[in-house]
Amino acid sequence: MLRCARAQQPAMPVVGVFHSALVAEVLHLLKRTQHNVSKAARLAGIDRNYLRRMMKKHGIVRKE
Repeated sequence: MLRCARAQQPAMPVVGVFHSALVAEVLHLLKRTQHNVSKAARLAGIDRNYLRRMMKKHGIVRKE
């Protein structure tokens, strides 16, 4: 188990950090675009279908 050098508690695994950052970024993009997936993907510079797959994989649901 990973531990922080300065703290006595376990460190967050790298995968957890990446997941949290990814979810936060996708939610931010969706909020900026009024939950328009096409516009959010364009802002991120990725394909719309790839963004939709990432959202599904990480349990992110857009507002209708």
